[in-house]
Amino acid sequence: LKGRISFDINKLKASSPVLVAEALEGVNLELQRLRKRHPAKLVRCPWNPDAYLVDNSSIDVSHLIDSQPHQDGLIHFQSWTSMIPPLCMDIKPGDRVLDMCAAPGGKTAMLAERISPA
Repeated sequence: LKGRISFDINKLKASSPVLVAEALEGVNLELQRLRKRHPAKLVRCPWNPDAYLVDNSSIDVSHLIDSQPHQDGLIHFQSWTSMIPPLCMDIKPGDRVLDMCAAPGGKTAMLAERISPA
């Protein structure tokens, strides 16, 4: 996984299956555009159904930062290892969390997604 970019679907913005599909389609369109120089595909995270990895280490965030899903806030870039703490926490509305590693805030966003009303 080293050197490969991954991202999480922002469930606060991509709140329906249609919006999730739209986000993934947008990322795949960018990957198709890059295909000649950097062939790649998305791999779904086996333990987080909202997370994906780009399977080519020559693609970095700069290749996808201007993609429509990122511009629309439907995805946020985050390493798979940074996704683990929010998934392990049994957070509930009203709980307080002090995130000592909150920059740029991916784990905090994931926590917000988990307690947000559906």
